[in-house]
Amino acid sequence: MIAIVDDGPGPSDGELAEAVLPGRRLDESVPGFGLPITRELAELYGGSLSQSSLGGLKAELHLPRGTSAT
Repeated sequence: MIAIVDDGPGPSDGELAEAVLPGRRLDESVPGFGLPITRELAELYGGSLSQSSLGGLKAELHLPRGTSAT
């Protein structure tokens, strides 16, 4: 598992639900992929987005264990 945790103020539950909808951004003044793409990629690989216990967002990515090359 890989976890990325943000300790910033983070969005409210309502803002998070809106921010992960396709085509939505909470802050249009800064460039970036936005949370919809982040959520989609995380879910594609078995991960998720959620509120962090530190206050901001937490993105978790769960990947299967690889095999050793011989």
